[in-house]
Amino acid sequence: MSFVSGTSWSGQWWYEVEGRSVGPVPADEIRGLLERGTLTRRSNVVPEGSRTWATVAQYEGALGLPPVAPVAPPADEQTPVSDRDFLSALLLSIFLGWLGMDRFYLGRIGTGVLKLVTFGGLGIWWLIDVIMIATRSLTDADGLPLSRG
Repeated sequence: MSFVSGTSWSGQWWYEVEGRSVGPVPADEIRGLLERGTLTRRSNVVPEGSRTWATVAQYEGALGLPPVAPVAPPADEQTPVSDRDFLSALLLSIFLGWLGMDRFYLGRIGTGVLKLVTFGGLGIWWLIDVIMIATRSLTDADGLPLSRG
């Protein structure tokens, strides 16, 4: 049984709260539980007769709920960036990447050692890392994007 977004389904529903399944209840009760804060859009629900549990957000159209727009972070809050510099990483990757120096610089010691003993994966790994750093796809060991310098 599947539902089209925006199509309300007036049948009975089951929901999970504190690890217990509760139901069947009408969709109006699910909406009321959302308003009171007992359920959130991440709570699991399932329409009666279905075996597919999903979040309230995934069934929002079937429950007759309006979609929620994503909330942007406050303007004064900045995304954290690495203390490691993009240009330094790129130059290390181009000239000493076959020795794994770019990986050591990014704090990825384990893969730096592997890259060192394989001479940059016989050049293949070196080339991939140069491309990944140049396109800003490679992050530091903490998963943060490299700073612009």
